[in-house]
Amino acid sequence: MPVKYLPDAVMLMRATAMRIDWPVLAALLLPPVGVMLLVGRNNDVQIVRSMSLLAIC
Repeated sequence: MPVKYLPDAVMLMRATAMRIDWPVLAALLLPPVGVMLLVGRNNDVQIVRSMSLLAIC
């Protein structure tokens, strides 16, 4: 993904974060990483969502 599109991706993530459970989506795409994301979801949701975005991109 070109770097110039990254801010748009972040804005899109924030706009849809309440409708899409990013940690679960990441768990479906990347089981080993997804399990860690699910475990850490309650600790820091924002970091988990950022990691999920990186996984999706």
